[in-house]
Amino acid sequence: MVEKEAASKATKRGPTISQRAAAFVINNQAQQICTGCLSKALGLMPQAITTVMPKLEGHRRLSVRYGTCSRCQQRRLIVATAAQNDVGPRPNVAAPMAADIAGDELL
Repeated sequence: MVEKEAASKATKRGPTISQRAAAFVINNQAQQICTGCLSKALGLMPQAITTVMPKLEGHRRLSVRYGTCSRCQQRRLIVATAAQNDVGPRPNVAAPMAADIAGDELL
C-alpha cells in the first residue's frame, strides 16, 4: 500500500525547475533571456534559476553565455537556444556560485 502511494505521488509531480526553464527558452526562441528575467517569467526566486544554469548549459538545445537580455536589455548571463551562438564567450557556470544548491534533473 505504501509503495502504491509513493508511486502515485511521483507520477503527480509537475515539471522540474530546469524543465520549466528549458521549455520556456525553447518556446521563446527569438529571446535571449537573463536569469533575472527568466525567474520573473516563471514566477521563481532568482536563486532557483541560478542553481539550474549548469544543467541548462548541458542541454543540447540551449546555450548559456554572456550577452544582452532581450527583455531588460542588460548585459548579463543569458540562456538562449543553441542556434543563437553569436552572443559572446561561454562562462563557466559549473563553477561554484554563492547561491548553488542541489538542482533538479533536466528533461
